[in-house]
Amino acid sequence: MSQKRAVDRYLKRIQGPLLLADWSFCYRPDLVCSLENAAEIQIYEGHTADLAICPEFWDWPTTKQRAILVHELCHAHFDRLRAIDSLLPRHHSPEVLAVLRGVLIEAEEHAVETMARLLASRLPLPKFGK
Repeated sequence: MSQKRAVDRYLKRIQGPLLLADWSFCYRPDLVCSLENAAEIQIYEGHTADLAICPEFWDWPTTKQRAILVHELCHAHFDRLRAIDSLLPRHHSPEVLAVLRGVLIEAEEHAVETMARLLASRLPLPKFGK
């Protein structure tokens, strides 16, 4: 089984227990992660999202792989927070807006990581071949 198919099947398997059954997640091997991230999710309207995974992911233990994928899917629960950005007052300077956006991003990451740590151990481990 290809890595893409294995990841997509695993995402489908865990999205129900994560209360994300109405979402469509797709692993995109053609997408590149930024250097500081193990994986990245790009969320679109209509409950769809693409997932990028760094090359090192495949060498990590399955417990770490599970934690990373659960973390990325948990971002879907916080997607509506991004609407706050459009509500930020435009009369602030670009510097103030950047700080406000940074605070929102940091708060989301903290909430997502906490939720993922609580949930990951309750989900099955992935079975990806090397």
